[in-house]
Amino acid sequence: MHLPDIDVLIIGSFLLLTLVVGLWAGGGVRDMREYAIANKQFGTGPLTMTFLATYIGGWHLFGFPSDVFADGLTHIISEVICGVVVCLLFIAWFIAPKMIFFKGCLTMGDLMKIFYGEYGQMITGVLGLIYNTAAISIQIVFLGHLCELLGIQSDWGLILAALVLTIYTAKGGMKAVVITDILQFVAIIAAVPLLAHLITYQAGGIRVILSSVPLEKLKLFSFGQDKSGGFSASYYALPVLTLWMLFPGFPLSFPFIQRMLMVRQQQQSANIYYISIALLVPFFLLLALIGLASLVVYPQISSKDVVAHIVRNLPVGLKGLVWTALLAVVMSTADSFLHAAGVSLTHDFIKPFLRKQGIATNELKVAHYTTLFIGCLAIVVVLGVRSISKIAMYGMDLTALLFTIPLVAGIMGLKTTSHAFFVASIVTVTVFVLSRFYISHEYTIPVAIAANALSFFGTHYFQHQGFAVVSREENQQTSRVWHPTWQGTSQGVASFFPTLEKLLGYSRNSLEKYGANPTLFALFMSLSYMIPFFMHSYAAPAAYNWLLGLRGIGALLCAGLLLKAYLPKQLLSYFPIYYHFSLLYCLPFTASFIFFLEGSSIECLINITLAILLLITLVDWVTFVLLTLLGAALGMVVYAMLLGRSIVTPDSDTIYTLVYTLTFSTLVALLFARRKEQHFAAKLREIEAQQYAMRHLGDSPHPATERIATLIDRQVQEFLASHNRQPTYNIAAHHEEDTHKAPDFLHYFFPTALEVIKQGTHINKHLREVMAAAYIAPQLALHSLKASMEAILETYTDRYEQEIDVDLSEDYPIYASLSHLEYILVHVLQFFHAHHLEERVRLWISRQEGVHVRLSGQVLSSSLVQELFSLFPFKATTKNMGLAISRLLIEAHGGHLLCKTCSIPGQAHTEFVLMLPPAEIEVQESTEPM
Repeated sequence: MHLPDIDVLIIGSFLLLTLVVGLWAGGGVRDMREYAIANKQFGTGPLTMTFLATYIGGWHLFGFPSDVFADGLTHIISEVICGVVVCLLFIAWFIAPKMIFFKGCLTMGDLMKIFYGEYGQMITGVLGLIYNTAAISIQIVFLGHLCELLGIQSDWGLILAALVLTIYTAKGGMKAVVITDILQFVAIIAAVPLLAHLITYQAGGIRVILSSVPLEKLKLFSFGQDKSGGFSASYYALPVLTLWMLFPGFPLSFPFIQRMLMVRQQQQSANIYYISIALLVPFFLLLALIGLASLVVYPQISSKDVVAHIVRNLPVGLKGLVWTALLAVVMSTADSFLHAAGVSLTHDFIKPFLRKQGIATNELKVAHYTTLFIGCLAIVVVLGVRSISKIAMYGMDLTALLFTIPLVAGIMGLKTTSHAFFVASIVTVTVFVLSRFYISHEYTIPVAIAANALSFFGTHYFQHQGFAVVSREENQQTSRVWHPTWQGTSQGVASFFPTLEKLLGYSRNSLEKYGANPTLFALFMSLSYMIPFFMHSYAAPAAYNWLLGLRGIGALLCAGLLLKAYLPKQLLSYFPIYYHFSLLYCLPFTASFIFFLEGSSIECLINITLAILLLITLVDWVTFVLLTLLGAALGMVVYAMLLGRSIVTPDSDTIYTLVYTLTFSTLVALLFARRKEQHFAAKLREIEAQQYAMRHLGDSPHPATERIATLIDRQVQEFLASHNRQPTYNIAAHHEEDTHKAPDFLHYFFPTALEVIKQGTHINKHLREVMAAAYIAPQLALHSLKASMEAILETYTDRYEQEIDVDLSEDYPIYASLSHLEYILVHVLQFFHAHHLEERVRLWISRQEGVHVRLSGQVLSSSLVQELFSLFPFKATTKNMGLAISRLLIEAHGGHLLCKTCSIPGQAHTEFVLMLPPAEIEVQESTEPM
């Protein structure tokens, strides 16, 4: 088929734009840290978009609609609920918050070096090469499929697109990958909903799709089915596939670990996963809709041709736009894995290997050439080995089995050893290979997972005679050996189950935080129970009796809410849980029970919507979700038990209306409930901050608070005095002038001053965060502390002509901004040289603390030391703003600036200590090329 010129122009323009943007964004990369993690310069938004663009690959875009076309909605449980929601929530809760403790790491290999030593890092480098190259090869295969479906000669189209992503990735590193991923993510978000809309429109709408698709295709639970092929090349039965999707191998693979290492704050990493879940779930539902709609429009096609067939039938112009979006899906995943492959091989294998041989390397140049070589190699392999997809999938499966459990264990706090990692790796490879010959292929993965876990944790347990665990905190960590016992394990498991005490505590805390209005709710529900004319469908007498019973119990519960003021103190503590139980019964439970009782009438659907909207206005969103799910489940169970009837599956129209009602009413409710919660949380934080300030000010208030309060008091006294001294002459004129000035004064001065007072206790924290994010992060680089001090001192002595006794016999690597480090040291030295008499300043380095700067014979007064680093000094003569900013700068680096004094005769001195944390990776040995 001949591709129209307009489509060729669109595709060519997109490739050219991607190449230009990638080369522009990646220009000026100076060191390996910038090449690997872009100096952590990106915020939550860009990191989320690059995460999603990497996660959504050709295997999802082509495979998931094909799976739904062939097997129906059964894959939503495994790939969406388990693979997206459960798996990513696990990472957000347990893995992502702990990544902040590994600030100096650039790759997964750096993490594995901390856990398993240098050989663990080198093995991870090899695993990274295999895993990432396999993923790249699969994506390049999808590029070939894209070319075929539009009639382009697949080899040439494949080579062109793959070379474009290889060039900008090799040149610009992470900066180029992130910026192009953002561009490609926009294309994905625009095209996939458009594709779903077009095929749904051809099918006649969602209602027609649900009524036309065979009922077995709409079942979520259909165990034991095998896939019928397709691009995903997965042939596991659903239970086995579900287990594999719960295993966090893919979302914890090399490119995703790099993105977690790029975050600047602890919560930022978790937020990326929360936002990704919120976007991936509707994305996969759109892909499922594409599969179901294709089953209606093109029932005779092969499942593997679903997306291809839709695109082939698009009109000219639109076909080119959709094709570029599909191309963006593949390229955004391929460039991330290509970058991870080059960085991992260079940083985790080549550099340590050459260092052992005594060969100096320019790591950045090696990374450029390695990435370029891997990209070109993948193209050649795909062109030469047509069955590469199946081989690559085996490689990804095996390597994921080797690194996932050891990586997760190390991050979560297991005090790991190399023995456990090596033993588990050998056992896993052996089991994986043998299982291919001796057991059914769908059980290979679960057996290999079990073998890896048992061998890894078993080796660790026997080596330590227990489980050695590490507790990490900021700048410190503690370790202990945990000996599991039956009693302790049972207590730990029991701690996850709800008890009356836990429920009561949760209910009480929820009411204290977000408030409650039980009286108004009780009056409203009682009135609606007594006047049920509008929402009653006049069903059979038996159903009517059940309705009366439900409403009567609800009215009694509401009566209990109205009697809150008269409850004895012993019962008043249980009122919160009684209130939440009343909400559960009157809203989700009653609405779901009536829905089944009255045969899913339209009135019941409206009643469900109103119940959702009312419930979300009364509780926070977590409580809303819990009460809704529990109430709906209880309504279903009670209906089946009391009436002895099985729940009849509604017709397609009712299912469509119910899904539509639940989806959008719940979505709207959750969105606005979250905003309400954030508002409440902000108010609570403000109140807590003010209370903390009042409790901790005592006799030593924050300088900003006292100075501004003094100014306010002075201005108030002057203002009152001006009104009290009103002369007898020209009273009217004076009064008119004052009334003109007073509102401006009160409107502008007092709110501003009071706002500064509220934030005074937090001003240093805010400044540190701004400095770290906006000024320091873009300039961070790996430096030798000794070399940095030599360069700064040479400049200082030349400029100020001051002599310093220097001892730089010790050294260690640091991550720092050299210009900001110079600012800090210069202001410390200037302060000393402004106070010294005949003594000389002495400077030396110690690995335990950092840089020491001492002035012997001079002891600062205690009052001066207290004001030394204050931005708001009490004494007007104290000129130490430079030291205050210096302290903020060094704290923004993760260190501290301390002032120590000693007044012992003969040992009197004042000493500044610049505590700079050592980098957790080695300094580059040379900047010369290989």
